[in-house]
Amino acid sequence: MPAKLTTTIKNIDSIPNPTNTVIVKQFHQFMIDNCASERHQNNNLKAIIAFAKFLDSSITFHDVQRKEQILEFLNTKVKPLEEDPDKNGLLLGMIISIELSIF
Repeated sequence: MPAKLTTTIKNIDSIPNPTNTVIVKQFHQFMIDNCASERHQNNNLKAIIAFAKFLDSSITFHDVQRKEQILEFLNTKVKPLEEDPDKNGLLLGMIISIELSIF
């Protein structure tokens, strides 16, 4: 069952780095201020919280300087072929990699 936005918002406080927690809360407020849908907010927050938890607790988002740091996280999300025969996870990773090429 998908997590509700209220549940995802509560998970922000579980981010191990306090600086990243503040950044995610500010980003959430930015999305609210710009009338992002709850679904869009929820999807973005879930991805960012997962990335924040993936990072070492001493690393802030400001410390992420190389796209390889992001790709390392994304590669953990690619499912094995047996679980994802249509390769949707791989396709998503490739799309994000292309978008990160401007990073």
